[in-house]
Amino acid sequence: MSNEAVRVGSLRELAGQDTLRTLLRVLASPALVGIAYYLGCLIGFGLRFPASGISFFWPPTAILTATLLLASPRQWPGFLAGSLIAHGIAHSGDGIRTTAWLVQFLSNGLQAALAASIVRRYAGATEPFADARRILTFIIGGCWIAPAIASLVSAFVYVSLGWAEDFQHAWGARTISNAIAMLTIVPSLVLMWPYVRERRKAALPRIGEFVLLLPACSPCTPPCSDWDARMDSASSSACSRRCRCCSGLRSGSGLPGCPSRCYPRRCSRLPAR
Repeated sequence: MSNEAVRVGSLRELAGQDTLRTLLRVLASPALVGIAYYLGCLIGFGLRFPASGISFFWPPTAILTATLLLASPRQWPGFLAGSLIAHGIAHSGDGIRTTAWLVQFLSNGLQAALAASIVRRYAGATEPFADARRILTFIIGGCWIAPAIASLVSAFVYVSLGWAEDFQHAWGARTISNAIAMLTIVPSLVLMWPYVRERRKAALPRIGEFVLLLPACSPCTPPCSDWDARMDSASSSACSRRCRCCSGLRSGSGLPGCPSRCYPRRCSRLPAR
């Protein structure tokens, strides 16, 4: 009897350890996505339009979208829950009331799920950027239709928080900022993931080059000529800082890695430095 009791106790202990390992595996991925989402929020907070709470480049939703594209739909609830917790922590720390950030996350989650569903349905769950048709599907469905629909939800919150003058301006600003982030971040993460998963060491230097170039290129995106027409000199100065990639435009030069859309029209009105 004593040997039988010891054997039963050992089996229960092993079963408990297996359950703990399984639980940790289940929670690890949503936790990592939540951390990435939280860091994306902090980056987005630092990339806001002058005198506004709306960011001109918002990474968290794009990070969540890439995650949903790479994961099976049955895993989506866990990733959405992890992102919701991260969203709440980040926005509560930024002084935004609970009802407001809940509506904001509803918009972000809707955008990510809608974009991932469109791409998976019309471009395929595997290799969504394999040809021109699939890329066009991602650009139209994931980068424009999904943000445009999701922005209808959160635009009212932006107006109530005083971040935008009216619904149309709030909707347009959020749609454009999220479209830019989706177009920039989602393909990069989806295409890099196989190398990270399979630990292809030869590709790591290339990934490092991309990580270093991305921050240099992303600030070039806002159309500075539009800002300059609507904002005072302080806002224009902020615009100048955000378009630092374009500092060499007047001499006909630019920084390596800056997209062609940076030259020279968008920053033509920037004040001399």
